Amino acid sequence: MKARLLFALVGLAISFALPTYAQQTNTPDPKLRSQIKEVQASNNLVTVDEDSPHTLGTASNELWATGKWSQTLRGQNASMERKGYWSAVAILEGDDWSIRMLSLNYATRAPAATASPTASPSSQ
Repeated sequence: MKARLLFALVGLAISFALPTYAQQTNTPDPKLRSQIKEVQASNNLVTVDEDSPHTLGTASNELWATGKWSQTLRGQNASMERKGYWSAVAILEGDDWSIRMLSLNYATRAPAATASPTASPSSQ
């Protein structure tokens, strides 16, 4: 009997706590929001690898594809190109392919070589 009462009280506490938790909001920073709107993406390019897509399983209703992506981002004071690779798993549902998994990564450039400090001649 005590266990039932304990479970009832826990259930009651959770039912009162959840609506309170759901009412909490995270108000976006207006300054950050305006900076994001100032960025424009262009030259969006997605290519599929030559040997892609690959079928998965024996039913031929699933496939896996890979490729590259690139785009140019323009802000108020600068422009930069971003590149990377993607992979996707899709399944045939009726007459349409639905993406089940999409993975993107960002390819970073190697850091620029820095000149090594020259050693000053020592006097002997």
